[in-house]
Amino acid sequence: MKLLLGWSLSFCVKDIFEGKISIDDVLAIASGTSFTNDESSWELLLDSYSKSYWIKDPKKCKEIANRLRNRIVQPETFLMMNIHQGLTKNWTEVEPPTS
Repeated sequence: MKLLLGWSLSFCVKDIFEGKISIDDVLAIASGTSFTNDESSWELLLDSYSKSYWIKDPKKCKEIANRLRNRIVQPETFLMMNIHQGLTKNWTEVEPPTS
């Protein structure tokens, strides 16, 4: 079973909201957005996206983002490099690890 790795928190949530992607198929989202994981920073981020990317239904998109919260990673914070440069799509199919 292939899963999806997302490359943009804002666009991936939007894709799920629009029914293009099932949330159950999302392994992780490697977000390019830099934020701390404390509650107030998280809410500020969601409020910001709700006024732009998620304007059609901010409440539903926030619910989706909150369901994905434990699957969001920020590789640029520990790799110290921009891994998103040159990406032209929001999703990549990946094979989950087998044990």
